[in-house]
Amino acid sequence: MTSATVLTAEAVRFTADLKQNKWMASQWQTLLDNSKAAVGDNTGDAATTILRPLFEKMDNFIVDQGYDTTTLTILDYLKSDLYQTYLGLVSLGDKPSDSDARRFVQTLLTNSDIASAWQALVGQVAKGQATADDLNAFMKGKGFACSYMQVNAAFQEMRDHNIIYWSGSYRTQLTDKDGTRPGPIVVISSPSPHSSVGELYIGTILLPWDPRPNGTFYANGVYTWRPQSPGVPYSGSLTFSAITQPCKVAFAQFSANPNAASDPNTSPPRHVFTAELAYVDAFGKPNGETGVLTGWLDVISDNDPSLNVKAGAGAKNSKFPAWVNYLLNGLMVVQMLHSFVGKKKNLKDDLGAEDEAYANKAEGLGDAVEGDAAAAEGVSPFASEGALEGSSLINSLKAESAGFGGGSEVEAALKDAISDEASFNAARDGAASAEGEGWGSDLADLGELL
Repeated sequence: MTSATVLTAEAVRFTADLKQNKWMASQWQTLLDNSKAAVGDNTGDAATTILRPLFEKMDNFIVDQGYDTTTLTILDYLKSDLYQTYLGLVSLGDKPSDSDARRFVQTLLTNSDIASAWQALVGQVAKGQATADDLNAFMKGKGFACSYMQVNAAFQEMRDHNIIYWSGSYRTQLTDKDGTRPGPIVVISSPSPHSSVGELYIGTILLPWDPRPNGTFYANGVYTWRPQSPGVPYSGSLTFSAITQPCKVAFAQFSANPNAASDPNTSPPRHVFTAELAYVDAFGKPNGETGVLTGWLDVISDNDPSLNVKAGAGAKNSKFPAWVNYLLNGLMVVQMLHSFVGKKKNLKDDLGAEDEAYANKAEGLGDAVEGDAAAAEGVSPFASEGALEGSSLINSLKAESAGFGGGSEVEAALKDAISDEASFNAARDGAASAEGEGWGSDLADLGELL
């Protein structure tokens, strides 16, 4: 039987990962919405009778995603002092430490020596050879006044607002009225060492960046484009997700190989996207047809015949998966360990015999993190920290305003973008709070009926 300690640890990971895995978060919210609809106006025993099998369905969803916890444990965690402490640790505001957390993330993605040393230390924490305090001391020694939890939040902020974070080559699968088939290769790369805007190719087509309304831009984790170029057959909104927990469900959704989950030579999906498409006619007008494009980060060489973009894009982007994945693996370990007392070194001293397997899992993750750090050492896909600084949308609107003398449309778009980003950041943690808006309050409403 799994102990309460491990159930809580996994609830911490699940709650944290919902913020970076929007694909999983969307399915989770749908489960909650359907459950609330099924209960309707029922109360008392009638509501309980309806809810019990629905909570079992939620439990099965959580396990299928790779987390060893329950829906009720997650609800208890959201109401606990531990969660309120977590919110305080990861919140980003105007404090100097937050700025340092952003700078540290940029350094990790551009300085392979510091990144490898950091990742190796994370591995030692997982194996009980160091403590979480050592992570904070490491950053302080490098000149960064921040905590490891603030670094986690800074990674999340960069994922949501800077398209360069998702650099790489993505294989895709397209589903529309003609069925399901391999889709075009999607490539995201930086056009210059200091650009935070990025270029996005769908097959051979470069989508023209236009940060104004009804244009092509990246904001709050979603890339939106309009068919402004000849040959672009559809408009769309492309939503990125970071998957930190490999599971068969993700393999099935983001792979062209039905046996991928059982193939030891197949890497699990880490960076993925889903896109809702609206097909257009020759004049760029919607024709009523729709489709779905799913993509997963892959290593694609310049010799791959399906990679029809500018020379060098494949070789450059093939370095990215290992580089960013090992940093994500490290953060997954940190999230798991946070639910325990950070100053303790050995999980086996705190967990009963029935949870020895979980402690062994932590040690195994530590070994994997150290191995990933060694494998990625000396390989950075980014030329400078400048490419990773700030919001792609806000930076491009500021540049357009300065370069062309502003204009009411650009100025209004910049004001809206700043406001939207601030609201999005404020809502990220609130959506998981049982007292606030979002899935946390939905779960709390259902829990009161049991």
